[in-house]
Amino acid sequence: MLSQDHMKILLLAQEVGIPPTQVRYVPFDGGGEALTTPGETGAGGAPGLALHRLEVVTSGDSWIEITDRAGRYLEQDLVRAGTTRSYQGEPPFRLLFGRASAVRVFLDGEAVDTAPFTLDDVTQMVLRPEAGAADGEAGKSGSG
Repeated sequence: MLSQDHMKILLLAQEVGIPPTQVRYVPFDGGGEALTTPGETGAGGAPGLALHRLEVVTSGDSWIEITDRAGRYLEQDLVRAGTTRSYQGEPPFRLLFGRASAVRVFLDGEAVDTAPFTLDDVTQMVLRPEAGAADGEAGKSGSG
């Protein structure tokens, strides 16, 4: 099934006085050069948006919040025990886990050590995969 999304943009352009021939429409959900896998580049060797795969595995019910570079929530929910969820987005990723001891995280298939960013079973960290780096602060306890 073909999308007609481009027509909306062209009609809007025409309505505000922009000739439709002057509009460059690039669809993003078709994959195209704007969406690439880690290590791939867009047209002409220029880097595209490097997408990374984040996987979360829970052994107990846990509160999970994950946001991407744009601040868009990839997850914000109570995730039940025994669940495996995968996300794809552009780093850095902001992670917050309640009941962190029940959560394992993998970035592009590699385990992520969340222990340095965990306090009182709450993890707060920013994951920057391109440098293999993470930063943040240990979770804050419920008091104060």
